[in-house]
Amino acid sequence: MISSNKKSNYAPKSTKKRKKVQKYIKNNEKRCEKYTFFDKNW
Repeated sequence: MISSNKKSNYAPKSTKKRKKVQKYIKNNEKRCEKYTFFDKNW
């Protein structure tokens, strides 16, 4: 039960992060380096 709860809590977080990153890229297309760095550590 605990592991399934962790999964359900983790999934929306990851999608939220992805959306945030995509938004960040759209707003700052020139800063692609920061996005790749973010993606590597993500």
